[in-house]
Amino acid sequence: MKKKKKKKITEYIILTKKHFKLFKDTCEYWISRLSISGWAVYYRFEILDGVFATSQCRREGRVSSLILNKRFYSVGIPNISDKIRGSAKHEVLHLFLARLAGIGESRFVTEKEFDEANEEMVIKLEKLIKGIRNKESLRRL
Repeated sequence: MKKKKKKKITEYIILTKKHFKLFKDTCEYWISRLSISGWAVYYRFEILDGVFATSQCRREGRVSSLILNKRFYSVGIPNISDKIRGSAKHEVLHLFLARLAGIGESRFVTEKEFDEANEEMVIKLEKLIKGIRNKESLRRL
């Protein structure tokens, strides 16, 4: 059996500053919601190859760039705004896990470093869950 070649998508539209603002605002919402702090976060709007958005996180110095592609390959995606919001959330989740992922990739890591990063994630998830539970309680009233 012959394998079908993947079609390279060449149809795209150029996103605007309005789209970039939506990406940035959504990222900032999720950074706040997930209690991410201690990172210098930069936003970039540039042409990327093969992805809609990406993140670059450096554990050393805790610096992150969240990047939206200027080109939107629109085949089969009905709502650009929903795609931007979903991509922003996805990239922020990479930032959320960056410290733990970086430690996991490190050849030399102490048990203390791993435990601290693990504890940091647990505390942030507790806050998030508490916030969700508080909203659910208010809806029941």
